[in-house]
Amino acid sequence: MAERKFDLRGWEHSNPSDPIASPTNVLGMIWDRHCDTLSLNIPDLRELMEEVITKRNILAASHKVYDPLGITGPVFLLPKLWLQSLWKYQIGWDQEVDIKTSSDFLKWLKELEYLKHVQVSTKVVTL
Repeated sequence: MAERKFDLRGWEHSNPSDPIASPTNVLGMIWDRHCDTLSLNIPDLRELMEEVITKRNILAASHKVYDPLGITGPVFLLPKLWLQSLWKYQIGWDQEVDIKTSSDFLKWLKELEYLKHVQVSTKVVTL
């Protein structure tokens, strides 16, 4: 590659015999080179659990997870539906939401941790 002026630095591969196969960040996701799987980089959202739940906080929390593959689409349908409902009832951005939406949102935040265990194989064909 160097002879054609393709200077590759930091090149990583999924060689099973590589003894040091720590997870690597790739395009905002976590690549486990040993298992050859991709997983999501889920940020810590516990600080939102102690704040007043507003429409702004629901929108912010739902946009903190980067998912270029779209595997979390069904998980993030709930915040979209809550925002749609809050918009319908003309709730302000910094106005506290109703008790039901607040408790549902806090439950959703706790369950978001399960996404850390989702792994998608990058293998297309196994030989």
